[in-house]
Amino acid sequence: MALEHDDADSPRAGVRSVATAIWGFALAILLIPAIAAWAMRGAAFAFSCAPSAVSCLRPPYSVLMGSAFKGLLDLSWLMGATPPLTLGLAAFAALATVFALRPVLAALTLLLGPLTALLLPIALVGQTAYDGCAVNENNAGDCVLWGQSMGDSFHMAATAPELISGYMPFAIAGALVAGLVGWIAQYGAQRLKH
Repeated sequence: MALEHDDADSPRAGVRSVATAIWGFALAILLIPAIAAWAMRGAAFAFSCAPSAVSCLRPPYSVLMGSAFKGLLDLSWLMGATPPLTLGLAAFAALATVFALRPVLAALTLLLGPLTALLLPIALVGQTAYDGCAVNENNAGDCVLWGQSMGDSFHMAATAPELISGYMPFAIAGALVAGLVGWIAQYGAQRLKH
């Protein structure tokens, strides 16, 4: 039973648009640091800046680029590798989609949001690490990227996959609940409409 789209002037359309905006805002908070770090890595690739280069651009821009990359990567780890924050933002976004009467999107948000927030920085470190840059669980070794020591920002990629098995059961259970509650809300809204 698909819910028909509300007319643009109905109160329900206003609730849906606000709920969709809240969903987008919550997912943006969760994913934008990693996406911005990927964009910075892409810009460095466009400028032919090898990750192993001590300096890529004129001083002090190379160090600024390395520092900004490290800051974005640290923020990505904060958003993706802190289970209460990651699952909380994903649950908030899923709740907004329940109010928007989009149960499938609610379930997918809770299922894929936390996973994406964690996999984007892991993949970024994997693409950026170079020969001589040892990424490991023991924090042994140091990677210097464009004149900036990456420290734990890179080593976190070795320990972060363990978090997937830690919070994915909660994400799966939350996705099932969000989908079920979303379908109940959608069915109730349809019954009220008739």
